[in-house]
Amino acid sequence: MLEQVAIAIKSQDYSTAATLLQPLLQQDRENPWVQLYLGQVLEGTENIQGAEEVYLKLLRFCNNTKVVWQARQGIDRLRKLQAKIESQIREEQKVSQAKAVQSNPAMGVLILEPMESEHKKKVVQEFAKIREIDVYSAHLQLPTRAWRLYSTGPLGKLELVKSALQKASIPCFCQEIKQIKSINIYQVHYFRGIAPEGIINYSNNGQSGTFSFEWSEVKTRVEGLLPLYDGSLLEFAQKNKSRQRQKSQDYVKVCDLHLPKQNIIIRLCDYNYKFNQGVNFAPKAESLEAIGHTSQENWQKLTHFITQRCSEIPVWDNFSTFGATAIEFKLMLQGIQPHLNLLRREETPWDAAFQLYSSLIYLKTNKMTT
Repeated sequence: MLEQVAIAIKSQDYSTAATLLQPLLQQDRENPWVQLYLGQVLEGTENIQGAEEVYLKLLRFCNNTKVVWQARQGIDRLRKLQAKIESQIREEQKVSQAKAVQSNPAMGVLILEPMESEHKKKVVQEFAKIREIDVYSAHLQLPTRAWRLYSTGPLGKLELVKSALQKASIPCFCQEIKQIKSINIYQVHYFRGIAPEGIINYSNNGQSGTFSFEWSEVKTRVEGLLPLYDGSLLEFAQKNKSRQRQKSQDYVKVCDLHLPKQNIIIRLCDYNYKFNQGVNFAPKAESLEAIGHTSQENWQKLTHFITQRCSEIPVWDNFSTFGATAIEFKLMLQGIQPHLNLLRREETPWDAAFQLYSSLIYLKTNKMTT
């Protein structure tokens, strides 16, 4: 019977060989030749993992030199077969990516969404396999607290990665950068009125104006802290005078209000807001020096009013975690207008990163992402 199995394997008739092996596996399973032929059948049917387990077991426990020699040859063939399969997969992926880029060459971003720690443990190995990295690196890259900007490039290529990740139960989404730039950003100078509707004095791309909106139109609030560094410079103008403040505080506070009905984000910034004009949220300071001393209090009163007026809407405030991953993509961020006139001495990617963060939330919550 063993000779018939060997003949079938030699002629690559693995179906017949498997049939002939069945009674031998039941009668004399530990026979090294039976095990060797089992490994060769598994190898011939490209069951690489199964064949490897059989061959390695023979190498560890078998004393028959002929069987051990053939098992070692089997291991070598498996490695070559595995390399060939992986090479074919890479070539197929390159072709698929090339086709995907041609079908959708628009630039985009791929965002990994946070997951529970237990779920992360379940998917980390599959993530490592998809991205061809070690498990430790994969563990570090999967987020549990906030969004992570994972990759940028042609949207077609990113969509392929997204599909593979989603099949592995890894939450993620893609967004075209062009859509991010399509949202109107109104930088608020001050509120002219707050009841029954909000009325702001604003600037947008160098143009100033007045805009009114119903408070019910505000659907989302986004908050962020933008770091200041040594050498950062902010100017305050008051009555045709300017005053420089350097190293005055560690962060600039920003608050965005999303109005999807009008495709507008209203942006409030503690360093740009003119507390001495418009609605009086706090007692007016009598001098420029007092404005500097009371700006934090004024900002707290302004944001407290917004919290009361928009108490039912969701608040996103995980920018710092997202921003730490986004600033690694400096070249991409250079193409995003920050819409924050902070007059820094040196440019920083943090301003554009907040614009990206808020815009992604706007598009995601209004189901405009893929």
